[in-house]
Amino acid sequence: MPRIVLPTLTYGYFPDFSPFPGSLHLEAHTFERTVREIIVYMHRHGPRRYLVLNTGVSTFPVLEIVARDLDRVHRLLVDVTRIGDLGAEAARQVLQQSKGSHADEHETSFLMAVAPVFVRSDRLVAEAPDRPDAPGMFVPPAYHREPGPCASKTGVFRDATLASAEKGRVIAAAMVEDLVTAAERLLTAPAATPRRGIPRNTTLRQELALVRFGGLMPVELAEKACLSGARMMGLPNKGRLEPGADARWVFAHGEAIVDDGRVIGTGGASRRRGAAKRRSTRTASRR
Repeated sequence: MPRIVLPTLTYGYFPDFSPFPGSLHLEAHTFERTVREIIVYMHRHGPRRYLVLNTGVSTFPVLEIVARDLDRVHRLLVDVTRIGDLGAEAARQVLQQSKGSHADEHETSFLMAVAPVFVRSDRLVAEAPDRPDAPGMFVPPAYHREPGPCASKTGVFRDATLASAEKGRVIAAAMVEDLVTAAERLLTAPAATPRRGIPRNTTLRQELALVRFGGLMPVELAEKACLSGARMMGLPNKGRLEPGADARWVFAHGEAIVDDGRVIGTGGASRRRGAAKRRSTRTASRR
């Protein structure tokens, strides 16, 4: 089965360190919509199984919602990694700190193994910001530079001075093993049958909005919605208005919709398949 590897999405929902200069963060709805649209548009080309290699903590709840919705609406198989669970057993065996989260012994050891150039060993510190916990409650683990709860000078949570490249290699190997297991399970999992009634083919509505906005010319809309798609899919008889070519008519506007001299609709949207030799006013065609 062919695999497609998409470029890394380098920005996400990560508010925890946004008070620190240089930290960039997308709001949850922006991140959620970005990931959702990437997968939905890839799905239009065929793939139905996706493994999201998530390396964040706060990003996971957002990606979990995306995975659930894509299963519910599009019946896609979407697996999302929990970074804290990958290689967790191996990490427990080699780490000395009792717990931690950011830039700690765990993460620093991993970077020492896979990207040592980014680790400044002479600046490693141990810090444990006050993070109030309440049993059975979620308390946002944000870090702040101002005095008070969760105040942090460095952004480190626990002890980075305990880190070593040797520990990182053990953890990295275990993480890869867990990822391979997850990928194999995803590849062999039975794919669900797509549900009927899934919203599809929204090109005309979306691109007409661009025409009204002035960002797209009508002739460009026709080419993008019809001819370009037919060429990409190798369908020479689609996407063109000429005798002998196949077409699907989409009536977007008009007081009366007429087909062969018979009124079949008024003022709304109506669709009818037919040969390209049929004629009607104010029509657009798509594959």
